[in-house]
Amino acid sequence: MAKLKPPLYRKPPRYLLVMLGSAVAFFIGATVYTYVWPDKSAVAQVPGDRLPPTLPIAPYVYNVNGDKVGQIAAVLFGNDQKVDIYILNIGDWFLDGSEKNIAVPSQKMTWIKGQDSEWTAVVSTTKADMQNAPEQIFDPASKKWMPAQ
Repeated sequence: MAKLKPPLYRKPPRYLLVMLGSAVAFFIGATVYTYVWPDKSAVAQVPGDRLPPTLPIAPYVYNVNGDKVGQIAAVLFGNDQKVDIYILNIGDWFLDGSEKNIAVPSQKMTWIKGQDSEWTAVVSTTKADMQNAPEQIFDPASKKWMPAQ
């Protein structure tokens, strides 16, 4: 019977294999995330019937000219779980007492991602149209927004 020769190298400890495997998996994951994964900043716009992933704390609304026209007071969802109407607080009660809430359909609203990764609401109506829009009030009994009488 022939004698078996001892191996030329010693078997590495198991923890070294685990560390090597973890390092390889990390570098493969980092490479895939960096070069293959779709760019998350590529989404520059979200339609008005959906909310952006990270909503600002006090979302101001601007028109297409870049003028600040108001602030979002409420968001009303439909049965399909999409945004139907935005209630905007426009005007200034402090300076001239002309503050009021108006309803803006989601089709007129777009969310645009800025350079600082902050989402901005942009409405496609003029400032004059918004000031002439009918006022909306919240009825606590029915828990709904309604046109003011």
